[in-house]
Amino acid sequence: MTASRRDSQMEDKDYTEIISRYLERLPAKVDELRSAVNLREFDRIRELSHKLKGAKMFGFDSVGAISAELEMAATRRDDISNIINLLDRLTAEVEALKGG
Repeated sequence: MTASRRDSQMEDKDYTEIISRYLERLPAKVDELRSAVNLREFDRIRELSHKLKGAKMFGFDSVGAISAELEMAATRRDDISNIINLLDRLTAEVEALKGG
C-alpha cells in the first residue's frame, strides 16, 4: 500500500467519524430548536436554523434546505404554524437519517 493511499484511507475514516458525530448531535440540535419554537423565540430560531444549514456541508441537503426555510421564516417572523410545520419536516428528515 502506498503512502498516499494510506493517507486517503485515513482521511476517509476521519471524515466518516466526523459525519457520525454530527449525526449523533443532530437530534439534540433539533430539540433545542423545538424549545425555541415553543417559546416563540424568533431570534433564537433564526440563529439555530442558520447553524443547521451547515448540514449541507456533510451531504444532508434536505436538512440544510429545510433549515434555510426555517431561518427565513423566523427572520420574517412568520406565523408560528408555518414554523412548526417546517420544524416537523426537519424532525422527520433527521429521524429518517437516524434510520427510524
